[in-house]
Amino acid sequence: MRTPRLKIKEPAVYHCTSRILEDRRLMDETCRDHVKNSIYKWADFCGVQILAFSILDDHHHILVRVKPQTNLGAKEIDRRYRLVNSHLPKKIEAWEKTLSNSVSDTITSIAIRMGDVSQFLKELKQSITPWINAYHKRRGPLWFHRFNSVLIEDQPDIVNTVAAYIDMNSVRAGLVKKPSSFPWCTSGHLAGSSLEHSHILQNHLANNSSPLQHRIPAFTLGQILGTPSFVIDKGKVLPGKYRPGKRKYAIPVQGLNAKFFTSHANPRLERKVA
Repeated sequence: MRTPRLKIKEPAVYHCTSRILEDRRLMDETCRDHVKNSIYKWADFCGVQILAFSILDDHHHILVRVKPQTNLGAKEIDRRYRLVNSHLPKKIEAWEKTLSNSVSDTITSIAIRMGDVSQFLKELKQSITPWINAYHKRRGPLWFHRFNSVLIEDQPDIVNTVAAYIDMNSVRAGLVKKPSSFPWCTSGHLAGSSLEHSHILQNHLANNSSPLQHRIPAFTLGQILGTPSFVIDKGKVLPGKYRPGKRKYAIPVQGLNAKFFTSHANPRLERKVA
């Protein structure tokens, strides 16, 4: 049985990661360009907001804000459907024929694929897989797992710190000295634009001892990331598998406010705050 992804039925922010099978370095520049374009295209279709992303050669990170999609009109759903299927004329033709016969049922069947983090990652990866396989002349599964997700408290300090951490991936990997030089992350893609997390990013770039210049397991391996009250409150509404137990594990991150980063994860991977 597949492990259910962590998600809640309300507006929320998630840090999602996906890794290629056996850590194969299949994402060259051409593949990364395709993945970047696909991220924004499927985000538009699913109605999720991209807050940050980083695409490396064997994995990618995406920080998204997800809101339930309600009261979408037929015109808007038709636009989204055509956006992601514009390269498939036969599918568009079948779509138009189906619409002419049963507008309500057709629109409903598409609308249920929107406003859901699992559906977004599913649609995105299903579109990426055949393209990369064809590009590399390979067959079979591409991804090591469906995806990992960490529920992030939607507070500016927390969200922007995680966004900056994601943009710093290329720096930590030794590929560039600053994220704006890496086209396959938020800073590089939106060079010259005003990013909400740019001030945090610049502060940590200028500090060689910054914790964001090192891997922080809580940001990718945890389950819930935020203030202790957020972790406890959201833990109560999650299914049993994700519900926090009696023992609380927090992530002490030097240089960051520790109270912002309490994460329930594998206790063997975390250190308990004194």
